[in-house]
Amino acid sequence: WDIGDVSIDEIYGPKKKLYANNLAAYDFTGTASPNANEPTTYNFTIKNTGTADQVAGSYTVKLMNELGEELASVDGLDIQVLQEVTYALEHSFTETGQNSIYGYIDFLDDELPGDNASNSLTIYIQQEGTQQVQIGEDDQENWNYPFGTTGAYRLTEMLYKNDEIGLSGIMNGISFFYRSNEALPIEDYPVDIYVGETLEDELPSGTDWITANDLTLVFSGTLDMFPGDNMIYIPFDEPYNYAGDNLVVMTYKTDADWYGDVIWYCHSTTEMQTKWASEYNFVPDPYDPSPLYPFDEYIRPNARIYVLPTQGEYCAPQTQNGTSNGFFIDGVNLNALSNVGTGSQGGPDYNDYTSMSTNLQRSKYYELTIDVNTDGNGGAVAAWIDYNNDSDFDDEGEKICQVNGVGASFSVTVPVVVPDDIGLGIKRLRIRAGDFSTFINSCETIDNGEGEDYLVNVTQTLQVYNPVTALDASLSGTDVELTWGVPVNPGQAFIESFEMTAWPPENWEMKHSTSLTDPLMDPVDVSWEQTGETD
Repeated sequence: WDIGDVSIDEIYGPKKKLYANNLAAYDFTGTASPNANEPTTYNFTIKNTGTADQVAGSYTVKLMNELGEELASVDGLDIQVLQEVTYALEHSFTETGQNSIYGYIDFLDDELPGDNASNSLTIYIQQEGTQQVQIGEDDQENWNYPFGTTGAYRLTEMLYKNDEIGLSGIMNGISFFYRSNEALPIEDYPVDIYVGETLEDELPSGTDWITANDLTLVFSGTLDMFPGDNMIYIPFDEPYNYAGDNLVVMTYKTDADWYGDVIWYCHSTTEMQTKWASEYNFVPDPYDPSPLYPFDEYIRPNARIYVLPTQGEYCAPQTQNGTSNGFFIDGVNLNALSNVGTGSQGGPDYNDYTSMSTNLQRSKYYELTIDVNTDGNGGAVAAWIDYNNDSDFDDEGEKICQVNGVGASFSVTVPVVVPDDIGLGIKRLRIRAGDFSTFINSCETIDNGEGEDYLVNVTQTLQVYNPVTALDASLSGTDVELTWGVPVNPGQAFIESFEMTAWPPENWEMKHSTSLTDPLMDPVDVSWEQTGETD
């Protein structure tokens, strides 16, 4: 073309091929913290980016998990060119814990199937019955709390009032809301989180803090933050028994590295309920933060608090004479739970230690050790776990043991194996010791003795093996035969992968590798055979 004395040549660029049949995933949204065994809906929007209309029934819209398993599906509707349609996909998750889900378009005639899957959504499935309390929904932006990502140590303390939470029970985690302006994920942000309670409506001002001495460490690890608007969920390492007073949350960034540009969504408060301090020159101590110079704030991070209310009131085990004659529990050990030396003659005949807990994997073998002091004539000890959370210990299988002992003091150790069909989450553990030798239940009155309650958190089975022993390799033609010993670790396992460190040997080049993926029953003295071309 010529326009006056200007010549315009046809410019050829990369051509974008248009497909007649092409449905594309457009948006996928829903809660990141659903409750187990409760219907949850996720919205999946698709778009017809092809040049042909598609008729109802020619495609299916599905909800998938990270293993590629279908969780829900609906038949597709008529969709015209460039039209968007949103589908509601409902599913009830049966297991608690972390998972990943996404939307998928199953369209046999799709000419560009690479855009049929949505973005993945990481979810954290809560125990059935968990109440999720949202505090604050404003969009005020702040770079400093709850987690400052700039290059300094950071200590932050926040107070959330009991009338905002409105219930008590077992607290499993907490969420905050943010926007990351980084193009890539922020990984391995190191933080410790402490929680506790106070009767005060405001935090102490100036250099005074509610220190970690009066709080409980509930999380120590690293967090990841992703580009855009997100919710970050922090599952507690151990559950916290929230009694219902004003909640105090302390976060401590444990290094002085720079992690990126992240803002947190907050709301205003009429009372001073946030304070924070950063430090470049020394490592702060949450147990003695007085050297810091904090900022007292009237802006507080939006939070979501997860509390599992007690289903009902548990009976308090009763005695006629208590521990006055010297009959009491003086030690309990189960996995990470250890409560030793707390009993005494004349002490309470019932102690609520539900602030103490431990994790128990289903089907894994543990040992419960109970130390008992007696009046010199011996007695017995019994233990229960309320597996179905119905506020009693009367159901079949909930009594773990009853063991008789002799002498002025004795110690018993009994096995604890949580059945693999028990629901995941928090359960109550009860232990009683007394001068009885016949069958005893968890509540009836006895003459002398003590009862104690704890919490256990039932988790998914995760079989971990120690490094194999006596590894030997022999060459026969083109085959390499590997022989190794397996540490004793009874129980059912599923081998997801087999990994050798320091392999291959120096100057060897690995041409082929394989994984063991067979379910194994008690791997002791079991041999595996895995073949493949090796060079």
